[in-house]
Amino acid sequence: KIKGLSTRKGNMVLLDHIIDEAKARMIDEQGKTNTTRVFGEEAEKAAQILGVSALIVADFKQRRVKDYKFSWDTALSPKGDTGVKLQYLHARLNSLLKNSGVELDTGANTLPLTEPSALQLVFHLGQWDECLKQSYTELDPSIIVRYLFKLCNFTNKCFKELTVKGEDPDLARARILLFYSSKQVLAEALTLIGVQPLDKM
Repeated sequence: KIKGLSTRKGNMVLLDHIIDEAKARMIDEQGKTNTTRVFGEEAEKAAQILGVSALIVADFKQRRVKDYKFSWDTALSPKGDTGVKLQYLHARLNSLLKNSGVELDTGANTLPLTEPSALQLVFHLGQWDECLKQSYTELDPSIIVRYLFKLCNFTNKCFKELTVKGEDPDLARARILLFYSSKQVLAEALTLIGVQPLDKM
């Protein structure tokens, strides 16, 4: 049972009302930020995808064994463990890969990745298959969602500590491959739980 779930239309909640509410709230948020990179019809489409992402992640992060209280403010926040934050990360990774000036080489030497934050992310990426297997075996999507929250935190830490532009070419290629790998796993996991990854927002 989900407690506290209501829309501006009242307490009788239907799925289409929930989706419309999520979309409307995301459009409101888009108007409040100066970092929005989509406009017009594209912005409306992105708002709908973001709203649905927020709802799916807010629901799937809960274990199936107990009731939980739903909060619109929490679910639609770009901070904390939310679907919106995961989408921000995907869009940010996409932007980095397009604008880094470093050509992706999937066969790049990864030995230059010696920083603790890089190794932490590499290790976590290596656990993706095991996470997927466990989620399937236990029929529990929250396992995937919790994995994604850790992936988001580890990747954001690498964003702060691992620059790409202006670095030695071998090191830059290794780091861009790491960010690419994070984006690939993030996109695959989001798609598996029914969320369309956004390239920009």
